[in-house]
Amino acid sequence: MYGFAKTVLNSTATTELYDHWAKEYGPVYKVPHVLGQSRVILWDPKAISHFFARDTWFYNQTPFTKISIEMALGRGV
Repeated sequence: MYGFAKTVLNSTATTELYDHWAKEYGPVYKVPHVLGQSRVILWDPKAISHFFARDTWFYNQTPFTKISIEMALGRGV
């Protein structure tokens, strides 16, 4: 029912959790989310940059998103 969301919410080191999964499954992986949905996780700076450069129609960069990306990957992504 909760998918990986409960694991992420209970984690005290979310970045390390995603990094561990990327090392185990690769830089792009799909995870189960709440109520049967799924999410694709991009954990490669080049892939993230390519996605945001190409998919501008669906991408809405809120202030929270900007801060999250900056904290996870650094400035300029």
